[in-house]
Amino acid sequence: MAIVKRTAGALGLLVILLLLAAGCATVSPQAGAKLADTGVETANTTKGTINSTRLGLETYIQGQYLQAGLRGTAPPDALTPKGDSTLKEVEKIEKSLAAREAVLTAMAGTYAAFGALARSTFAQDLPQAVEKFGGAINGYAQVVGYQEALPAMGIKLGSQGASLVAKCVLARLLKEGSQTIRAGVTQFRNIFDKEKQALIDINKEMVKQSGWIAKEFYELNIARPHPILRTSLGDFGLEYDAQQANRMLEALPTSPKTPAKPGRAAAETQSGPSAGTAAKLKTAILNVIQRRIKLNQDLQEEIITKIAASLDDLIKAHESFEKGEPLNLTRLTQDLVELKTATDMVKQLREELKSKQ
Repeated sequence: MAIVKRTAGALGLLVILLLLAAGCATVSPQAGAKLADTGVETANTTKGTINSTRLGLETYIQGQYLQAGLRGTAPPDALTPKGDSTLKEVEKIEKSLAAREAVLTAMAGTYAAFGALARSTFAQDLPQAVEKFGGAINGYAQVVGYQEALPAMGIKLGSQGASLVAKCVLARLLKEGSQTIRAGVTQFRNIFDKEKQALIDINKEMVKQSGWIAKEFYELNIARPHPILRTSLGDFGLEYDAQQANRMLEALPTSPKTPAKPGRAAAETQSGPSAGTAAKLKTAILNVIQRRIKLNQDLQEEIITKIAASLDDLIKAHESFEKGEPLNLTRLTQDLVELKTATDMVKQLREELKSKQ
């Protein structure tokens, strides 16, 4: 009888272990580690886009003051009938950027903790990271004015026993961790969607205003198009001559906005370009400025669009992981490459102008 009981007990334990083993097989720690690495990359790449907007905001405010003086429009600190002002709107955007940056910092930390869990059989820092992530999301929602209720985020870690049981516990924790993180990323994505169009609009407005000021200063002959002319030479062995370019630009017909200089007409007749050529050059340069305005606006919109797309694809990757399906990160990886390329191009345009003034 005792033998029968021991046999039955052994069979029961074997059945339990086999069931646990079957349940563990659906979630791969290796896939979890890969998902974690991609999550960290998504958070950091998205975070890298914030500085572009942040730097543009101060330039935008300065431009508002210049525009007010040149066009007679209201300065940025002027209050509207509703008690708002451009300065107050910019302050709201700055708070939103800071809150989004905090979410992305916490998000990167959460994925790093998730990766530590996937690469071992235990990791105590995931619950704290998840809690911090949830707190940052709530702060972001408040700043943006997101009204929908957000579910609480949390995860508990248990202890492990035998190796097979430990593997099952790890698989369960990875699945639950993925579900919790996915819920957080989904919350973040929904809140971001609320401010997405506003971000596109403000970025376009900032670029438009900067372009208007560039064209205005060029028309006033207080801005030189040296970066445009220099980069147009290409790689054909020619060296740009800024002094000669200045002499030619000085000989251009005077803009109606600029008072005429003594002796300019004679200079134009003797050595300067013909009036027709000069007018064409001026129009061509203004067209290039307009082209750069459009390029910058398109890049800013692409950055916002790619952020949303990368979050969507990250959520889908979590869903596949939780189902035990093969992890396909090709589309998400492509989103991140395009997001980084667009961000780098905006930075390059800014640095190019700074270095070639």
